[in-house]
Amino acid sequence: MISKGGIKALLSFYVPTGLFFIFLASWLMLRGLGAQGQDMPAILINEVAWMGTASSSNAEWIELKNGADTEIDLSGWTLKAADGTPDIALSGKIASSSFYLLERTNDQTVSTVVADQVYPGALSNSNETLSLFDKSGVLIDSVIATSSWPGGNNTTKQTMERADDGSWLSSLIPEGTPRATNSVSALLSGNATGTTPVEASSTATTTPETVENSNASTSPSTVSSASSASNGSSLDLVINEILPNPKGNDALGEYIELLNVGFTAIDITGWRVVVGEKQYIIAPNSTRSNFLNPGGLTVLWRSETKLVLPNDRGQLFLFSPESGTQRQSLSYEQPAEGRSYDRNDVGGWIWSETPTPGEINAVVAVNLPP
Repeated sequence: MISKGGIKALLSFYVPTGLFFIFLASWLMLRGLGAQGQDMPAILINEVAWMGTASSSNAEWIELKNGADTEIDLSGWTLKAADGTPDIALSGKIASSSFYLLERTNDQTVSTVVADQVYPGALSNSNETLSLFDKSGVLIDSVIATSSWPGGNNTTKQTMERADDGSWLSSLIPEGTPRATNSVSALLSGNATGTTPVEASSTATTTPETVENSNASTSPSTVSSASSASNGSSLDLVINEILPNPKGNDALGEYIELLNVGFTAIDITGWRVVVGEKQYIIAPNSTRSNFLNPGGLTVLWRSETKLVLPNDRGQLFLFSPESGTQRQSLSYEQPAEGRSYDRNDVGGWIWSETPTPGEINAVVAVNLPP
C-alpha cells in the first residue's frame, strides 16, 4: 500500500506533466477499485446521471454512498473532474450505509428527492474523469470515461450504477435511483426497496402493432397445475439472452430468452416484448408453459413472436402487466453472426460465442485479437 506521502509525491509529478490519466490508471490498479473480491472504499461514487433526464439533459446528478458502519464528515472532501468542471467542495455528513445526493444547478434537478448539496458545472458525455478526494487530498475513488462512460444510456436515460463488486452497469430503470438502493443491487439481492418502476416512455409505446400468438390455447393444461403462481412483480422477469444474428436463416434462429430472477413461481402471461413498432404479448401456449419457477427460463422464438431483431443497431423493451410498467430496456450494436448477447451474474451484458437458448448462460466471451 502506498503511503499518503507517496501519493502526494506521485501527484506532484503526474499532474504538472499532464499525465494525470496515467496516474489514475496506476493508482486504481494498485488499489484494486472495481475489481471483484477487493475491498471497496468506505465512501464511493455510487451512481452518476451524466446523461441528465428525459426532461432536460442538464438535469445531472451524482450520488455518493457510505458503506462504513460509522458516520463520516465530508468537510474538506472534494469531488472534481479532470477538466476542471465540476469541481465540488463537499460539506456535511453522510450517515452509515446512507447516500449523499448532489444535484446540478438547483434542487429541482431531481424534483422528488431533496439534494444534500447543489453544485455548478456540467459533466461531459465522453473524455471525462471524476475523482473523489478526502480532506487530506488522498484519492479515494474515481471513474474514468475515456471514449464513453462505463455505464448508462443517453437515449433511454438509464443512469450509471455501481454494482456490489465495484463494476459499473446501466440502471434497470430510466433515470435511476437517486438516494436509494441501486436497481442492480436490489435485483441481485431480491430486495426492491427504492426501485419504483417508471411508466413506459411514449417512444416505446406508440401503439405498437400486436403480434397474435398462433399457438395460443384457450385452456392449456398447464394453468391448473400452477394456479398458485402470480404474474410476478416488476423485478421478477428479465431479458436474459438474445440472438439477433444467428447462423443460417434469421427467421428460424432468432430468439429472446426470459429468466425468472424472483423467489416465487410466476405466470408470464400478459408480459410483453417490444421491438421497434411491434410488440408481442405473451399468451397461453400449447407448446410451452407460461409458469416459471425461480431460475426458470423460457425462449420466445421469432417464429412465434414475429419480432425481428435488427442486425445493426437494435433495442428491445420488456413490460410487465402491472399497468404497463417498463421493466427493462436493452440496446446492442452490430452483432456478429452466431453470437448471442448474454446477461452475466451481475446484470451486465457480454457477447458470447456459445448461444444457450433455454439453458444457463455459458457467457463465453468472444475471443478478440490483442
